[in-house]
Amino acid sequence: MGFTVAIHPNPQHGLGPILVAHRHEGEGLARVLFYGHGDTVRGLDEDWSAGLSHRRLIERGDLWYGRKTEDNKGQHALGLVALEVVLAARGDRPASFSLC
Repeated sequence: MGFTVAIHPNPQHGLGPILVAHRHEGEGLARVLFYGHGDTVRGLDEDWSAGLSHRRLIERGDLWYGRKTEDNKGQHALGLVALEVVLAARGDRPASFSLC
């Protein structure tokens, strides 16, 4: 989709790398910034109540438990799919914004 991509080591020891993707369509255009993390949080099952896990959604009565069952996965997918639709609809016409 026209991004340049770089992976940087995390300055905090023991944490995953940092991915930066940039798409530039022209000077003077407005910029859009998407930020989020992707599966960088450890599940820490030992900190959960007995029988609960970060790996699956568990229903108890009228409550649902599930860490990382949503996280940023939907946010990243939505932004990329939206851009893909805009690019397809726009064809070769210039953009009115730039993603950075």
